[in-house]
Amino acid sequence: MNRQQRRKLSRHATNDEIFPGCHRPIPTDTASVMTAVMKTLQEFFPDFEITMFLAEKHGKDGQMPRFNYMSTAAREDMYAVLRAWLAKNEAIAGKLDKIEDAPPTESRQ
Repeated sequence: MNRQQRRKLSRHATNDEIFPGCHRPIPTDTASVMTAVMKTLQEFFPDFEITMFLAEKHGKDGQMPRFNYMSTAAREDMYAVLRAWLAKNEAIAGKLDKIEDAPPTESRQ
C-alpha cells in the first residue's frame, strides 16, 4: 500500500471501510450540536486542542449504535494522543479495576 492509499484510508475512508457493516454516521442535527459545543469549548480553552467523541447508548431498529468525533487537532496528533492514552490505560488497567475507594488525590482518571 502506497502513501496515497494510506492517506485515503485514514482521512477519507467511507464508513464501511472503517467498520465494515456496522457503523452509521450520526444524524445531521446531532453534528450541528457537536459543532456548536466545539465552538463554545474553543472559546473557553483557546490554547488547547479539543477532541470530542459522541456515541449512542443503544442502536435503533436492531442496528449498531452510531458514533462520531470532532477535533480541532490535526488527525495525526489526535491519533498519537489516543494511542498514548490507550497504552497508559492498558498498562494500568489491572490496578484501576481493583480501585474501589477514592484515590488520595481525590481526582479520578
